[in-house]
Parts: sequence; structure tokens; C-alpha cells
Amino acid sequence: MGIQVDGLFSGIDTTSLIESLVEVYSTPQQNYEDKITDLESKQDKLSELVSLIEDFQTSLEDIEDTSDLMAYSVDYADNDALTAEVDGGAVAGTYTVEVTQVAQSEMEVSQAFSDASTDGLLATGTLTVTYGTTSTDITVDSTMSLADLADAIDGVEGVTAYVMDTGDATSPYRLVVQGEDTGADYTIDIDTSGLTGSGLVPSFTEQVSAQDAQLSINGVSITSSSNTVADAVPGITLTLSDTTTSAVELTVNLDADGVEENVQAMVDAYNAIIDYIDENSQYDADTGERGDFVGESSVQRVGIGLRTALTSQFDLGQDYEALSQIGIATDKSGTLSIDSDTFQDVLTTDPGQVANLFTGSGGFIENMLSRLDVYIDPYEGSLETRIDSIDDRIDDLQDIVDEYDDRIAAYEERLREQFTAMESLLGSLQSSSTYLSSLIYSG
Repeated sequence: MGIQVDGLFSGIDTTSLIESLVEVYSTPQQNYEDKITDLESKQDKLSELVSLIEDFQTSLEDIEDTSDLMAYSVDYADNDALTAEVDGGAVAGTYTVEVTQVAQSEMEVSQAFSDASTDGLLATGTLTVTYGTTSTDITVDSTMSLADLADAIDGVEGVTAYVMDTGDATSPYRLVVQGEDTGADYTIDIDTSGLTGSGLVPSFTEQVSAQDAQLSINGVSITSSSNTVADAVPGITLTLSDTTTSAVELTVNLDADGVEENVQAMVDAYNAIIDYIDENSQYDADTGERGDFVGESSVQRVGIGLRTALTSQFDLGQDYEALSQIGIATDKSGTLSIDSDTFQDVLTTDPGQVANLFTGSGGFIENMLSRLDVYIDPYEGSLETRIDSIDDRIDDLQDIVDEYDDRIAAYEERLREQFTAMESLLGSLQSSSTYLSSLIYSG
């Protein structure tokens, strides 16, 4: 920046004058910056709209399967043999359960030893552990103690081994080997025939046998390798803990309130989108303030598309083929609501049709999810494309703003040079005037 002479001879506040001139010259840049601010606000609002649509998408996916949409309850008398849980895949009805045997994992226990930590007490060679159908060889050498052998067996996949201290006065230590899986297929065989020498050879006794659970449901016999029986009857999971002394009766009922609660989560997510679009689509004629979505065609298409999907009739070949027929409809504001009486009445009368309307092929959820993808697909979605286009426009405007920085700086420098030259000229003229005056008065 050149030397600035601020009104030294002219008496003009050239600094303020230059600042004012620069401010006027910068008006176009400020306009571009204002446009950038407006576009960034619009971009943020569109991104938030995408987030709300993603939330709605998630709410639909949460009930996309019938087992997630539907809800059932199960009632049965308290007992020590089993507990029961149901999910949306259950079928209402009464189920009689009897348990004659619970599943167990095998346990093998060795003879008693007087010492667990001293090396060289065991016979050496190869010990083979067979778990189910898989055999593993373990090398026992003279440096191994009973505890070391337990650690080696514990490393075999599927089994757990440890040394138990029974508290016996002379020989308290026993090697315990236990399977991690229940069921008759998971037997344990420990072959010690490969151990030789003068040391002790472990011998094992089957303390608990590997066995499957045995039960009957409505008189039908069922075998399970696990005490968690989830596949016998759709939607019902039994957890067995003991045998029954008498049959346990399970009563499974449709939980209409639970189903409505599942649907309400979807309704709330949808309404959040509609409220947000409405909130940002307002125009105040008195102040001239416009919401970011005013005139935004990409958002208008979203609103129209969602409402179309909600009011559509789906060709499902059943009595109920539209949400409005089961008590779910939009009001004047465009938001959804559930007429609980109508919804639960239809649901109780024909739960299968309600479920199919939501989750069936060609039904509401499938149709809506495909529509949402048109808006928020990260590569081709209309809203994502719009956000990207705004980003490109912001970059272009920012380039113009940056160019103005250089132009404004050059303009300001030019003004300073011009005013400095003016002050210098005025100084010269003043000096000449003083000199001439001195000549006149001296004459």
C-alpha cells in the first residue's frame, strides 16, 4: 500500500471517503456472498429433509417383515420348567407343552490327584481328545503338571477344562473336561492309551452325558440339541430349564395395541417430513420472507410423491387394499393419523390382510421404499442431486467472491494513490501560492 496523505492539504477525510467508495464498489461481492448464504441455508434444509426421509425409511424397514410388524402376547402359568416368548411370526392359539428331558453338555471328571502343580507326575506321550467328530492330539511331556494338562485341553475348540479342588485331605484335585455345546452330538472321548512311562495316567468318568432336549407340543414329539427351542412353532421361542411335572398351556393372542404402536412409529416419521416441508415452505407477504423450500420443485415432488403412495390402492387381491380402509388417512394438513377403533377392529377381524397390505409383495411398504429411493439414493436421488448442484453453484459463486477480493484491493489501492497524488498536487500548489504571495508583498 502506498503512502496515504489523509487531507493534509485538502482537509478532506480521505480515509473515510475511500472506505465509502470501496463499500459501494464491493456491493456486487456482498450480493454474491448473500446468495452463497441463502444457498447454504437451502442446502442445510435439504440435507435435513434427506435425514428425515432416511428416518422414515428406517421406520418402514423396521416393520418390513410380518414378524416385525405384527405383535402377539403369550400367557401361561408360572412354572420351573420353561419360559416362552413370542414375536410377530406367531399364530394365535393354545399350545400344550410337556418337557421330558432337557439338553445337556457332557462333563468328564478324572480320578483324584494329590498334586496339581508339580511337573513330571503324569505319564508322557499323546492324549487324544475327541469332541463330537473332531479329534485333537495333545503332547504330554515330563514338564507338564496336572494344571498344565488342563490348560492344554482347554485350548481344544469346543471344550473347557480346569482343575477342581474338592477339598479332600489327601487327594483333592480332579481334572474336569466339559463341552461348551449341548446336544447328543457333542460327546467327549478322552483317549489316554498313548501315554506311557512311570507317571500317572488320567482316567475319566462321564459325570454328565451329552443329550438332546425332548419335549412335545400339542402331542407332537420334538427333539432339540439346545434348550432354546425356536423353530418348532413359528413365532414361539421356548427356553427349557427342567422337565415338567404336568403340561404347561400357552395361550397366544394378537396384541393389537402392540401392532398399532409399531405402525404409529412409521406414522410419526412420515409426519415429521410433512411438518418440516410445510415449515420451510411458508411465505410472509408482509415481510417478504420466503422459506427455503418456496419454489423448490425437488421438494414439491417429494411431498406429492409421498401423498400419492399413501393414498394409492394396491392390487393385492384382498378386501383391504388401501391404508384408508384400515383407518390410516391424511388430514387437511397432509399429516397421517390412525383411527385406533377402525384400525384395531380390522386388525382383529383379519390380521392376515392387514399384514399383507403393509408387508406383502406390491404392498404399501414395498411401494413406499422404492419411491423413497428415487429421492435419497446417494448417487441418483433427486434430493441428493439437487444438493450436489447447489454445492457446485456455491463453488462457482465463491470463485467470483474471491476474484472480487483482488479487484477490490486493486481499486482501494488505486484510490489511495489518486488521493495521495491529489494531496501532493495541492501541497505543491499551496507552496507556489505562498511563494507568489511573498514576491507580491515583498515588492
